[in-house]
Amino acid sequence: MEKYIDILSKTDLFSNIENDEILSILECFNASLRVFGKGEYVFHQGDTTSSIPLLLEGRLIIQKTDWWGRCSILNVIGHGEIFAEVYALTGRAMLNDCVAEDKCTVMFLDAVKVTGTCEASCPCHSRLIGNLFRILSEKNMTLAGKINCLSGRSTKEKVTSYLSEAAERQHSNTVTIPFDRQQLASFLAVDRSALSSVLSKMKTEGLIDYRKNKFTLHENKWKKDQ
Repeated sequence: MEKYIDILSKTDLFSNIENDEILSILECFNASLRVFGKGEYVFHQGDTTSSIPLLLEGRLIIQKTDWWGRCSILNVIGHGEIFAEVYALTGRAMLNDCVAEDKCTVMFLDAVKVTGTCEASCPCHSRLIGNLFRILSEKNMTLAGKINCLSGRSTKEKVTSYLSEAAERQHSNTVTIPFDRQQLASFLAVDRSALSSVLSKMKTEGLIDYRKNKFTLHENKWKKDQ
């Protein structure tokens, strides 16, 4: 566990918690590690868990697979993020699959111990619970942002809403998104060719520039067109 202390100390969950306190917390929370290979499922739809997972290395895809086997990307989990915490805290079956996009290392923390009150009433435990609630609040805001994106009637409306949300979240008109084109199309629930066409047209119109997953929004042009 000690080899991951530097990583853990930089996560939102362990924010403002000292390294020696992190080690104590991991022992108290029955922390365990598991490595998943590329394409391996961390969770399947319908699974349940009593542990809060925290991604230490790699990247995970949260996806929904319909009856005909078609997958829609709902989210991407980067290293340092917790995921499936709502299912761990409520005991409900998962609605989606969680797949390793590449080799991943996941830490599992006992959900009951994380949210419970320990006998020692450690101040660091209280700080961790505060961090957890802040993370949940931020995820709710992100979900609200996605709902706004998907409410767009056209592909262009969805794209502009998504890029605007990203710019606000990253506090910059130049943003990096976690998706390639196919993944972005899946995330926005649009056709990939339609997405490519819209991006190309927006670039020609001077609204955006982009290279791979890095986009620049031209503020003056946006204001002029509004």
